[in-house]
Amino acid sequence: MSTTLCAPSRPALLDTADRIARCVQRPPIQPPPPARAATARTREERLVWADRARRIEQARQDAADTRRWHATGAGRNAIRAALWLSGRADGASGPFRPLSAIEEQHLAQVAA
Repeated sequence: MSTTLCAPSRPALLDTADRIARCVQRPPIQPPPPARAATARTREERLVWADRARRIEQARQDAADTRRWHATGAGRNAIRAALWLSGRADGASGPFRPLSAIEEQHLAQVAA
């Protein structure tokens, strides 16, 4: 028995992952707008710059989160789509909401 996916199931998995990701995945956190470089002279300014640096790093990490589904790119393949969809069906945590009943039914139909 072959462990590879049948050719017709590859496009279905990719399409299903694309569709479900559009519905359940939240957009990446946006970094704060660019600011002019300056030297923090007061405690308040240091706190503001530290908070800004924290928000920039948080946005960078969120955009690079490996639990995200990317509709384009090198990592886009049927096996990754199947694993990502399995995580959604299992309710794994990440930058997305849980599947609705309709989305679960659609996923079950594609998996059948």
